[in-house]
Amino acid sequence: MKKIVGHKIHQGMMAVIDKPKFISFEEIKGSVVVLNGLTSPENVGSIVRSCASFGINTLIIDEKTCSPFIRRCIRVSTGNLFNIKVYKSQNLENDLKNLQSNSYTILTTANSPKAVSLHKYSFPKNSAIVIGSEGYGADKEILDLSDCILKIDIDEEVTSLNASIAASIVLYQMKNSI
Repeated sequence: MKKIVGHKIHQGMMAVIDKPKFISFEEIKGSVVVLNGLTSPENVGSIVRSCASFGINTLIIDEKTCSPFIRRCIRVSTGNLFNIKVYKSQNLENDLKNLQSNSYTILTTANSPKAVSLHKYSFPKNSAIVIGSEGYGADKEILDLSDCILKIDIDEEVTSLNASIAASIVLYQMKNSI
């Protein structure tokens, strides 16, 4: 089994599946999580797992985000990737503008002076939560088109949270405020 899979399988099980296809833009429904430039398979897999945990059925990734279908992402998601629909954007800025024209509210997480505290925010029904890259945050053009920038109140000595931890906190708050 190790020879087939490429690493030691500690539980002695393996599975073979067909890779799901990316959905079309028209198939996006309900609140979504948008990944803007995430390169860590661990973060992507963990965010997928949080999406499944908090009832988010659609994930949007941009061209800079690592594929959620790589082995490490699937493993970290504990297989929950197969319960989530994934849309791969070729132009994230345009896709977010199209979502806005379809009554979506674009919410980006960032430590910004104009950000609204997460615990003071009430989420609208169709929200698109943008999680920016691990090192740089969301792209400037994505921040500029956002309807609201959200921040998690943390100790000022800590500059930021890990992307997947921040996503989990935001999704938990969203689930409990809608």
